[in-house]
Amino acid sequence: MVSKNIFWQDIRNSSGNLTSLKGDNKWFGGGDNPTYVDFYAYDVLDGFRVFDLRSLSKCAKISAFFARFEALPSIQNYMKSDRFISSPIFTPAAKWTG
Repeated sequence: MVSKNIFWQDIRNSSGNLTSLKGDNKWFGGGDNPTYVDFYAYDVLDGFRVFDLRSLSKCAKISAFFARFEALPSIQNYMKSDRFISSPIFTPAAKWTG
């Protein structure tokens, strides 16, 4: 079983892999516009960011991705609306077991 500390250390160490996968593209899906891949990437990475801000904060490309995604007009409007719920992220059954 993996402990929390090892998990977060692995996430921080893997951020370089994420940025190399993304390359110089604005979006993970490539191109000038976000694709469903970017929505999924944002959702997963935001979950990491919520639980441990340090996990991705040192990675400039990932931080720029967050800023670019959250600046999309439709996302910005949604996040300012009453419909936006920042938590819970996972179901009540999700828990750390390590």
